[in-house]
Amino acid sequence: MTTSQTQKMNVVVVGGGITGAFAAYFLSARGCGVTLIERSGIGNEASSRNPGGINPMHGTGIPGALQPLARQAF
Repeated sequence: MTTSQTQKMNVVVVGGGITGAFAAYFLSARGCGVTLIERSGIGNEASSRNPGGINPMHGTGIPGALQPLARQAF
């Protein structure tokens, strides 16, 4: 994507957690017009309770066939 293409883009980011805030920041730095939507405040919702980590013991199908791999990767 060239700089001239990104300058013409307007983006809406829904969620002001760490991922949404970073996405908004870097899109803005590349020249995009960014609107960040968050219910109460930046970092006030899931970010305060979610480290963004990978938990090998939580998720669809876990524990299951991939449990040994998930534990080793963790």
